[in-house]
Amino acid sequence: MIDKDKILKMLNLQNDLNCKTIGEDWMAENIQWSRAIWTETAELMDELDWKWWKSSTTSLENIHMELVDIWHFLLSAAISRYAFDVETLTNVINNEMKETLNLYKYDGDSCKAVEMFLIVTLNDNAIHFSRFKAILDLFELDFDQLYSLYIGKNVLNTFRQDHGYKDGTYIKQWYPEMNDNQAMYEACINKNDRDLYEELKLWYPGAEHNDN
Repeated sequence: MIDKDKILKMLNLQNDLNCKTIGEDWMAENIQWSRAIWTETAELMDELDWKWWKSSTTSLENIHMELVDIWHFLLSAAISRYAFDVETLTNVINNEMKETLNLYKYDGDSCKAVEMFLIVTLNDNAIHFSRFKAILDLFELDFDQLYSLYIGKNVLNTFRQDHGYKDGTYIKQWYPEMNDNQAMYEACINKNDRDLYEELKLWYPGAEHNDN
């Protein structure tokens, strides 16, 4: 079920993250959010088993994380478009994501759903929350799960910035079979925002130095 309070919290967190990574006046920057969206959407397509020329496996966990990455940029584009009018924007997102209950089902064709979302986004440079919700439905990611993973990825993005992501010193591959996204995915279950950040500090390579 769509929760307006959770939408509002995500909007505020996204604004805070953009202020941290871009600057306080980030909405005045000419940022191509649609370009970021199609780049992340291409990464989502790479997670789908459609390539006939090679063997591949589909990981629902990876798909969910790519959807969360797209969601970050959709929120950023919407905040910029509505000049951070969070009351109006919360209602827009709430209403559009409810509309998809009877729209855009695509007969279970996940690739077509992803492609159509991208096509309409690039064609009119609009923000299609209803089409995005249809993709969430296809990949069995409900709103509460989206919220939980968004909170987790938001904390991870903050953690990255605090640990050298911009200057290239951040370590993304934490263990031979686990990167930071996977660590976050595991750690965010039943964790609140502060607990998750502290958990990531413990898991991060060289954690013994994190208290300095």
